[in-house]
Amino acid sequence: MKRVSKVVMIDESDKVLILRRSGRIISKESPWEWDLPGGHVEKGESLEDALDREVWEETCLDLGKATKIYTDDYTTFFVSFEWEGKIILSQEHSDYEWIKPEEITNYNIGNP
Repeated sequence: MKRVSKVVMIDESDKVLILRRSGRIISKESPWEWDLPGGHVEKGESLEDALDREVWEETCLDLGKATKIYTDDYTTFFVSFEWEGKIILSQEHSDYEWIKPEEITNYNIGNP
C-alpha cells in the first residue's frame, strides 16, 4: 500500500508553506497545482524519516520536530514550527508561497 507523509509548516507569522508543483508532474491522476511539502514513503522507511527526506529533497530545509496530527487512508499529516535553512526548490516544484490558512481555498491544492 502506498503511504505518504505531508507536513503543515507554520512560520512565526502563522503562515503555511505551500509548493507549486512543476507543470511536468501535473497529470490527470494528480491534477492539483499546489501541494504541502512531503511525499511518498519508501519501503522500510518510517513516516518521520520519509517526511524529513522529502522536505529536504523538495526544499533543502532541515525539518525539526514534527508532530503527527491526522492520518487518512494513506496520507499522514504532521505539523511543524521548526526548520533550518533557506528554501531552494527541487525540479518537482516551480514556486512556493507562505499563505494564511484561510487563503487555502484560493489554491488548487491536492491530497495525493
